[in-house]
Amino acid sequence: MRTIALTLAVSVTGCSFAFVSGPPAQYRQMPAFECTESRLVPGLDTVWTVLQTANLILSATRTDDQWNAQFNGNPPFSRSASIPIYAVLAALGGAGMYFGFSRTAECRDAKAETMSRSMQPIAPAPQGTWPPPAAAPAPAPVAPPTPAEPPAPTALPPTP
Repeated sequence: MRTIALTLAVSVTGCSFAFVSGPPAQYRQMPAFECTESRLVPGLDTVWTVLQTANLILSATRTDDQWNAQFNGNPPFSRSASIPIYAVLAALGGAGMYFGFSRTAECRDAKAETMSRSMQPIAPAPQGTWPPPAAAPAPAPVAPPTPAEPPAPTALPPTP
């Protein structure tokens, strides 16, 4: 039973590490992308951290006799072992909280930036006129070139 409880406690710590994703690195070049906007999982990490911090405070402020009496003489682990266990679980929950809330904030900012980029007006196309302008007159045909006359023969100089 103790092993199951400890395994369960460690597995649910820092849910944000497993279930929260931030925006992709190149989201500015993408028309659309998926990331975690919901703050539910970091909220669960917050609850976990508060509970583990309360456990840490309770185990640190009790005596060994009070600790044993709290569990009817059969505690899951000793009070001296519970203090570092609860400290580690609270720290992991706090790290998960930080990770989750920062990633969801980055996601929300990236989605807002992408939305505002897509909402910017596109330059309007030039307005046409009606009726359309008259077509330019066709150019006059060019006459074909006339062949040049061959040069006149020249007389040869006399031979001596």
